[in-house]
Amino acid sequence: MRIRPILPLAIGVLLAPLASTPARAQDVRYTTVSRGEFGGALGRWMKLFGGSSEVTEVTSIKGGKLRSDTEGSSTVLDLDAKAFT
Repeated sequence: MRIRPILPLAIGVLLAPLASTPARAQDVRYTTVSRGEFGGALGRWMKLFGGSSEVTEVTSIKGGKLRSDTEGSSTVLDLDAKAFT
């Protein structure tokens, strides 16, 4: 019984669909939360006046387009058309 030659063939058959899928066809969406903090006297003043608020940004990538959304604005970068909106 010869099992060895079948193993590479089986692995190749299982991985072939992954190799034929272009990387740009996959959609990606992630969220980042940022908060700036200062030390010392400046940090105490910033906390006193509410200067250490969090900024949440949602980024989406689909094909050749990247979209970035924050609370007050959105940005779209279209790599195919070489446009920035």
